[in-house]
Amino acid sequence: MGPDRWRRDTSRCEASVASCSHSVGHVPAQEIGVHVALRQDFAPLARVMARAFVGDPVFTWMLPTSRARQRRLPLFFSNVLRHEAPRVHIIDVAWANGRIVGGAIWFPPPGRYIPSLARQLVAVPGYAVALRGRLGLGGTYVGSALRVHPRESHWYLQYVGVEPEFQGHGVGTELVSFRLHSCDADGTAAYLESSNPANLALYMRLGFQPTGSLALPSGAPDVTTMWRAQQPA
Repeated sequence: MGPDRWRRDTSRCEASVASCSHSVGHVPAQEIGVHVALRQDFAPLARVMARAFVGDPVFTWMLPTSRARQRRLPLFFSNVLRHEAPRVHIIDVAWANGRIVGGAIWFPPPGRYIPSLARQLVAVPGYAVALRGRLGLGGTYVGSALRVHPRESHWYLQYVGVEPEFQGHGVGTELVSFRLHSCDADGTAAYLESSNPANLALYMRLGFQPTGSLALPSGAPDVTTMWRAQQPA
């Protein structure tokens, strides 16, 4: 991608994060559709995920200013979806009012993924552009998460995000439940890390239980690890 194309894409991403301010009423569960993402969903989903995580405690630790997060998170999630997700993830998207309003990015069983050197060489430059001088904090987070990641086979929910104006309307519940149905059908456990204490009650309602927290440096937010055991048939 040439520098002019990159600047155009960056500007479009920045505008998409800053311009989402309209409100929405209650969205009935039957009007929320969830399906496995198609490749054409990746670009709008990256922008939705960026808006969803702009206030996230971990990304606030990595990128302390709101302006930095608005500029960098679209690039971060675009990199996840462009270079990593199509090969190793299962991605579910939620639709409401005719557009994508949320996404969930999962690792299927065995749930533990350490990319090859070749894959890292492809993906790391994109993360370096997104995080810039904060890339080291990203590495610190990943290292801490890998040290406590379960070895038992499971579905791993790496990211779940909902468009801010749709939060609190059941979209997150529908998104996560969609994949948990597969877990239950296969008799498989599930695992996640929750960086936002406000989400713990939701995950517990869905069957996850806290198991500990990541060992992150002083000044980092508390990140709770959560496990959902195999459900009885």
